[in-house]
Amino acid sequence: MHVLSKQSLSFLFFLVSSLLLSATAFHANHGTIYRGRHIAISPLSMETQTSSMTNTGVSTNIAEPPSPPTKKIESLTSLDAFCSYIDNAPQDTLVAVKFYGKSCPLCKRVALKYKKMARYYSTAPIQFAEIEKTAHPQLFDTLEITTFPYLQLYRNGQCIASHGTESESMFERIVHKTIQNFLLMQPEHWKSFLTSFAEPIGKATQNYETMRQIRDEEANSRSPA
Repeated sequence: MHVLSKQSLSFLFFLVSSLLLSATAFHANHGTIYRGRHIAISPLSMETQTSSMTNTGVSTNIAEPPSPPTKKIESLTSLDAFCSYIDNAPQDTLVAVKFYGKSCPLCKRVALKYKKMARYYSTAPIQFAEIEKTAHPQLFDTLEITTFPYLQLYRNGQCIASHGTESESMFERIVHKTIQNFLLMQPEHWKSFLTSFAEPIGKATQNYETMRQIRDEEANSRSPA
């Protein structure tokens, strides 16, 4: 079975930004940005939109809408929950999965960053989940996850990016930038991306397919004869 090396995973993750630089710049200039409750911000400043005067001199100040609730971070406690969460995600929705260990000090510090990230993207087409190693150790072994915390991004059942981290700032900076770039991609950009990185994406996705097979075998073994 072919596996994706850590070097290839990191290479894939870091190249996302450079591959999408032109696309990101285009959308940023046109005000398309995912940030909390504002998915698309027009060139007109928010101050002008929310505080103005009509021709009759009557103030039309509009109160800011209440902040939306923080997007739930799904806690996955089994292999079946892990596979089902990824497989049942809506079409073209990103799925972020954080892998962590209970005794990992850095994981505890990154947990707050992950919650803030879920709030930041509360209105964006991305779901957030996490799974602790003791939930299914074989899952971590098959996906070659040996350091914590570790994050994978899935889309339509494919693992499109993976990355470990050595610090809170690295986790926040790299993961946030990659998610933002993915959210800005148009269909033609996705086609180019998947073609350019077909080999590493294919190998990472093959590992996930292996976990699906193990899940099915475990389910069959529990079924009455």
